[in-house]
Amino acid sequence: MNNTFKLASCGLIISLFSVSPVYAGNLSAFLDKAQDVLEKNDVDISEYKEMSIDKLESLCCLNDSKICSQLGEIYLKGNKNQKIDVTKASMYLDKACKLKNGEVCAQLSEYYLKGSNGFKKNKEKAQEYLSIACRSGYKKACELNNL
Repeated sequence: MNNTFKLASCGLIISLFSVSPVYAGNLSAFLDKAQDVLEKNDVDISEYKEMSIDKLESLCCLNDSKICSQLGEIYLKGNKNQKIDVTKASMYLDKACKLKNGEVCAQLSEYYLKGSNGFKKNKEKAQEYLSIACRSGYKKACELNNL
């Protein structure tokens, strides 16, 4: 599947050119950056701190676990521009977890275990996320999973 199709499938038709001022109107540069995200997964999140939620959602669509995690945290805690939305927070944190971000998986496990941060207490989900965290290479989760 080529990058253009992946981007379009994420609903980025209109925002393709506005992900960053650097890429505004330059599809080729944007697709090069998207390719870097898809291949290297080494995006510096500080580059995106001033971006709108829509733009961050577009980048999360490129399957960058760091961006998805940051977006989940924004929805979980809220900020001056974004109200708290636990449903969206859960969705983006879950995506980051499924993209093998073990630390986020462990965090979700804790939220479900304790029923904290707006998440309903659910021991089965907590165990599931802890197992995914371990399989993703997060060693602390493996230690807890063996208790």
